[in-house]
Amino acid sequence: MAPAAQRPGGVAYVIEPVAQVVLGRNRLQNLPNEASRLPELDEGNLFSFDRFAGRDIREGGTRANLGISLTRHDPEGWSSRLTLGRVWRGRDLGQFSPESPLAGAASDWLVAASIGTVYGLEFATRSHISSDFSLQRTALELDWTGEQHSLSTSYMRINANPFEGRAQSASEWSFEGARALDEMWTARLGWRYDIAQKRAARAMFGMDYENECLRMSLGLERQFASATTPTPRTSFGLSIDILGIGGNPSRARRMCNEM
Repeated sequence: MAPAAQRPGGVAYVIEPVAQVVLGRNRLQNLPNEASRLPELDEGNLFSFDRFAGRDIREGGTRANLGISLTRHDPEGWSSRLTLGRVWRGRDLGQFSPESPLAGAASDWLVAASIGTVYGLEFATRSHISSDFSLQRTALELDWTGEQHSLSTSYMRINANPFEGRAQSASEWSFEGARALDEMWTARLGWRYDIAQKRAARAMFGMDYENECLRMSLGLERQFASATTPTPRTSFGLSIDILGIGGNPSRARRMCNEM
């Protein structure tokens, strides 16, 4: 890790270049792959030994995982981070589908950035860019959290990949929000819109109630018709939790015992 560069205003910058070399067999096992069909490339697994979620298949081959990140720390509470990374392989074993960001002798470029403010506003984005600098996948998320409310909106775009069960490119916008009505009741609202198909995909409304002993959640969800779900569907959910019971004593349990 590079030392932080301190500026007169108290702002600190940290540059972290990381290089990792993994030695693996250049031979793959001929086993059915059912549980690891959605390998990902992100900041969390850029330096992992294996990027398959299941155990049907293990990532093989000699490879170099390279990345660099720049982090900015502000004493007033602001923070930002930029990450750039890529995987280079000594030999392409064909273990990833051609449309996967991990396919080929060199993976797509991973570009990720995040910004946090003192006002509870946070922004994060992650993109995969191919060697010819075409955008393959991108995701953006904006969150705002306050004392009485929370708002979150996100946008996602991903190219078609038949291996992952996605015959067409997908593009979606979603919104979720929650507002505290009083000390015990909270209202929730959610919306998901399929931009590629130009139609609503899901709508949700719910109410949460919580006191020292009880947590209750009611929700109404409408799943609109789509290519995979030709018939629209409406569902109602109710869950009740008794707080502080079991092997995990809590403040709620003590307060319930005193009542």
